[in-house]
Amino acid sequence: MTDADPDRDAAAHLLCQYDYGQAGDGRGVRRPIGLAEAADLWRRTLESGRAAESTVDGPRAGDDVIAFSTARAHVVAALLEEFAARVEPGRSTPAVRADDSLAELATRLARHLESGTGY
Repeated sequence: MTDADPDRDAAAHLLCQYDYGQAGDGRGVRRPIGLAEAADLWRRTLESGRAAESTVDGPRAGDDVIAFSTARAHVVAALLEEFAARVEPGRSTPAVRADDSLAELATRLARHLESGTGY
């Protein structure tokens, strides 16, 4: 499968989201979102969410439930959608040409979920 959008470079842009806006003449435009730009947007989304999350006792001992903010859930979902698009069978995705900010954000979120404490 190939990307049908010639303006989007999979090595530098998200595959699952666009920025929608208006051109100077009022026409709607769709702009690819850079990977570092997405990392910054998602980091700010996390910061806008609840400051502290919690661990809730699960129904069985040792089966804890982690509760976290809607903002964090949206970021996790967006990262999972992007990952799914990049590992889709038949898609050829080049090596990323961006800084490591998106990888750092994903790693931080993974550690957050694995910790079971919220931090």
